[in-house]
Amino acid sequence: MTRGQVLALTAAVGYALQNLAMRLAAPSADPFLVALFAGLPTTVTSVLVTLASPGRRARAAGLWRDRGGKWLVGGLATAGVLIYAAGNPMFVRALALGGVVVATPSGNTVVIWSALLAAWLLGERVGPRAFTGVAVFVAGVLLLSWGQGAGVPAGPAWFWAIPLGATAGLLWSTGSIGTRYATSKGVDTYTILAAYGIPGLVVVAGVTAANGSLGGFVAGIGSDPGAWRQLALLVTAGLCNLGAQVALTVAYAYETVARASVLSSSSVAIVAVLAWAVLGETLNAAMFVGILGAFAGAALVQGEARPVPGDGNLPNGRKNLLSFRTLVRPHCRGRAPGGDQTS
Repeated sequence: MTRGQVLALTAAVGYALQNLAMRLAAPSADPFLVALFAGLPTTVTSVLVTLASPGRRARAAGLWRDRGGKWLVGGLATAGVLIYAAGNPMFVRALALGGVVVATPSGNTVVIWSALLAAWLLGERVGPRAFTGVAVFVAGVLLLSWGQGAGVPAGPAWFWAIPLGATAGLLWSTGSIGTRYATSKGVDTYTILAAYGIPGLVVVAGVTAANGSLGGFVAGIGSDPGAWRQLALLVTAGLCNLGAQVALTVAYAYETVARASVLSSSSVAIVAVLAWAVLGETLNAAMFVGILGAFAGAALVQGEARPVPGDGNLPNGRKNLLSFRTLVRPHCRGRAPGGDQTS
């Protein structure tokens, strides 16, 4: 097993524990508040590590002196807002509605989205078998849904956890692509995580301040014993996210986006068993087979993804990602990189 594979599997364990902690906190907390606390340890640690190292500080400052570097930072910041301020709150809501067993496989669509976007933007090859993998993945999610309906649903609106989780997966996949591209350009792991977290959490903090959830939570810590339990869960989720984020970000430097993503997504099976054993969530035979089917479909997609020989760690592939300007600017004019018309 390679270093990248070990790191991706380590990330899987971290994400499984994070999802379990967020599930415990989700029913009684604002999704943006959960997203704020879950992301804080990763962002604070990344900023401190970057500032503490003269070499990292110099490289980060160097990005601002180069026009392409500015576009790179802008692209990472945009992805950070999509991940922290949109994807994470959506997933927390999915956890509250459908529980870990339904929400986590739905969020696992990040593997599908990452592989498809990597083929389009980074030139990583995705063969015909990958489309079979997509079909198997969808069949697995449908079987999971049927099993949930036949059992004891987590709530009356449990089905909405599926589209919410899938949309969160799409938003998260922008981080997979951004990280893969940035590491190929020699950007440090902690600098990448800081570029995601700072703008993303600023937006999330603004939302929690505006809706009053942050102020209410802080005020309740001194008088409500349950607030301390909530705080412990949120901090635990954040620390698990820190370990998983660092491990997966480093893994992208050694593996393709598709392979690293699918290995880290094995958390879907880990957390399902944990939720059944610890939280008593429904996990019947149909649901477990559905989870395995979703994972098998993702593995088929991963198995067909291959890097194209190129310069450094980034495949040559299509010449539509020479800089982040080709990723951001064309879309502002309503056209996709390479001149294809967007929908």
